[in-house]
This record gives sequence, C-alpha cells and structure tokens, in this order.
Amino acid sequence: MLGSAELAARLRERRSAAYVAGFAKLDLAKSAGDVLDAIRAEFPELTPEQLPHGIVARCSLGHPFEVHTLELESDAVTHVRRGEPLPGGLERARALAAHPGYLFVEVYPDGVRAVGVDGTVSVAEL
Repeated sequence: MLGSAELAARLRERRSAAYVAGFAKLDLAKSAGDVLDAIRAEFPELTPEQLPHGIVARCSLGHPFEVHTLELESDAVTHVRRGEPLPGGLERARALAAHPGYLFVEVYPDGVRAVGVDGTVSVAEL
C-alpha cells in the first residue's frame, strides 16, 4: 500500500498506451471485465481502495446519450442520457469527460484524474 504522497505522485503519472487503448472500446462493451483487468494491470501496486471508484467518458452512441460510466464495484458500463444523473458520485467528472481534450476521467474519493488520448493526466482535487 502506497502512502499519501506516493499515491498522489503515482496517480499523476502518464498512463500507458495499452491502458488508454482499453477505454477506446468501452462504448461497445456490455461488461467491463477487460477494462477492469487493464486498470489492475496499470496499477498493480495499489490496493482496491486506492484504485479509481469509477470511470466517466464521452459516449459515442449519439443522441440522447452524453457520457458512459464504469463503476468498479458493479462491473457494468452504463450509458447516460443528457440530464440524467450519474450514479455513485461520478457526477463530478461529467463536465471533464465531455471535454474533447480528454478520453476519460478516473474518479477517486479525493478528486478526479482526466486522461488525454496520449495518456497525460490532469488532476482536479476536491
């Protein structure tokens, strides 16, 4: 288990190409098993409590869908319509997820990490 400072530094690091590529297919997934495996592979040193609680990303299914979510506890991808609230505290990531500069947003208890297509990470602490 990483300490607070080590964890914060680790979560600021660029994400691998393999990790980022896994999220490109999330719109098509019925189950998020492969994505969950990618998260665990990307962060093998983290405990389950230190992993993101969920992921929010732009949805490419078109109107009326805006974003989709992945909650790690449920292993399910949910496509969310405009105006519909996001489950499990993921709402705080919605605006960043809709931004074209980010591929997806990881949601943690202390904040969110927006990940670009090149794996760069922007941190917003709450």
